[in-house]
Amino acid sequence: MIRRRVLLIHDSHEVIDLLKVFIMSEFEDIMIMEADSTSSAEQLLKEHNFNVIIANTILPTIKDLRERGAQFILMISSDSKQEMDLLSEHDIQYYITLPLSQSKLRDKINEAYNPEKLTLENRFSTEGVKAVVHLGHNDCKADVIEFGSNSLLCEVDVRENYDELVKNVYISIEFPAEYENVKINKIYCKHVFIKVIGWNSRQKPEKIQIVWKFLEIREESRKNLLKAIKIAETRRKKVVSWRKNRLEIQIGLSTYLFYKIQLFRLGTVFLTLTVLLSLLILFNLIFAESLLGFWRTMSFTTRDYFPTRQRVTRK
Repeated sequence: MIRRRVLLIHDSHEVIDLLKVFIMSEFEDIMIMEADSTSSAEQLLKEHNFNVIIANTILPTIKDLRERGAQFILMISSDSKQEMDLLSEHDIQYYITLPLSQSKLRDKINEAYNPEKLTLENRFSTEGVKAVVHLGHNDCKADVIEFGSNSLLCEVDVRENYDELVKNVYISIEFPAEYENVKINKIYCKHVFIKVIGWNSRQKPEKIQIVWKFLEIREESRKNLLKAIKIAETRRKKVVSWRKNRLEIQIGLSTYLFYKIQLFRLGTVFLTLTVLLSLLILFNLIFAESLLGFWRTMSFTTRDYFPTRQRVTRK
């Protein structure tokens, strides 16, 4: 599952290869692309969205990249005053000093962009909330599973517009009567997490869960969103509920989803563990019974070979 997209920019292929080895050894959810010059990097940035950019030079378009949600990590030779002034001048928050180490690079990437932290944001479980994803001339409808002040978790039936969904999009949200029919128009978003939960016969995504992070929201839409959040805070939620084809467990402000196939797998694992435990208990009982019988046999045998002395009482 790809959750982080990283772009490596360096004029040395040896350094890029070293970075790739370090990153691939530490992460399983990363897709890496590389560029050996600023021009080739700019071309990749036009065609793709990246969560993290690691480079040894400052790109001219760094402000635009920051607005698109990319985090920039600059490789510097030392943490001297000159280097720190350069970072401050370009408002660069993350940097890594040479020589590189695997643990240092891992910690810096997690600090710059960690999707696990994004999923821990306070989001509220919903029912009946709909979203419309505006994809150019086509609109795609989605069911809102959770919403928060900075992000949105939706379930989408994918047709032919999968590639459009992973780009930056505008999303409108419509709340039901329980939320006073609040409507939020066209929030500018970028996806930060995708999970495929259904495939079609051609082995292409058919149903996905996707988390969109809000990049730009108008003041009126912000007020309506805060209004919906306030209503959600006052509503009581069930700890465990079955909705459509999934089990939802509400713990605090986080919702954990379990689909039928996942429940089947959990049930299979539980049944297997139960059978193994029963066999283990049965084996222990048989072993204990055998040990007890052996002890009894040895006791009788000992009495036969070593008869008990009879005490003679003198008169």
